[in-house]
Amino acid sequence: MSRSASLVSLVEDHFSWRRKLGFKLRGERDEVLRFARYVDNSRCREVTLKTVVDWARATPQGSARYAAQRYEAVRRVLACIAAKRPGTPFLPPGYLGPQHRRRSPYVYSDAEVDSLMNAALTLGPNKGLRPHTYETLCGLLDAVGLRIGEALALDDRDVDLEAGTLLVREDKAGRSRLLPLCNSTVHALREYRRRRTLRHPVPRASAFLLTETRASRLDYGLVNRTFRQLRGSVLWERPTPRPRLHDLRHTFAVRVLLAWMRSGKDVDAEMPALSAYMGHTSPGSTYWYLTAVPELHYLVAGNMERLVDIRPHSPVL
Repeated sequence: MSRSASLVSLVEDHFSWRRKLGFKLRGERDEVLRFARYVDNSRCREVTLKTVVDWARATPQGSARYAAQRYEAVRRVLACIAAKRPGTPFLPPGYLGPQHRRRSPYVYSDAEVDSLMNAALTLGPNKGLRPHTYETLCGLLDAVGLRIGEALALDDRDVDLEAGTLLVREDKAGRSRLLPLCNSTVHALREYRRRRTLRHPVPRASAFLLTETRASRLDYGLVNRTFRQLRGSVLWERPTPRPRLHDLRHTFAVRVLLAWMRSGKDVDAEMPALSAYMGHTSPGSTYWYLTAVPELHYLVAGNMERLVDIRPHSPVL
């Protein structure tokens, strides 16, 4: 193995290159640099499968999934720099198990979505903007399938109600996408814009969804706390898993797939369009719904009679 360059310097070069390509590095760079320092400070400076596994597991507060995440982060980078550091091994993917465990989605019914949006309208202050902001947020997630962060990041200029489109700038994968809106969604967003203009003629923030008093962008933590308040005020039975705000996005995807299957469309042919609309980097992320939602299991198996009481609802916005 060549020792002309330290592993730390090679890792820094790798992430500098990725940053120039527009990648958002988040915590991956910090983890891999910790490993590189660990190797450079060791006596032999050799990188083996055992070296990576021992390092990945050497965190007292971490779980097995966290160890798998550390392992995979290092594995990916070592594969890229192997050409510059002869002797660097190619490590097997998934050696420490899965990095993530996806929770089964909760699929809202029409009545549940309606009750959630009606509960939002009971928020204080009376005749203020806040109730309409949360009603619009819930409806937007359900009707368009946005991620929560994407909805909160929307600027007013991104919502073109004349063209009937919504622009998502730099989604989770760092890409932008232009989404068409149905007429009912356009109508609801136009009504919200009218209310926010009356309340905040010159808002402090460029955001589309505004806070009540400061006219600033909604905070993710505040939104989740408010949703838990709304969920507690709705007289639902105690479902398992407990509904999350993000499950409105899941509901959108399931509703589209159900409609396709019921109408006899070729799901494989249609799936890339849904993946692009939802901002998935791979169709595999969208196909996940076919295995995660029991209702879709029944349809795939041809058991249409089991779905007589399960009807996809139309967008609520």
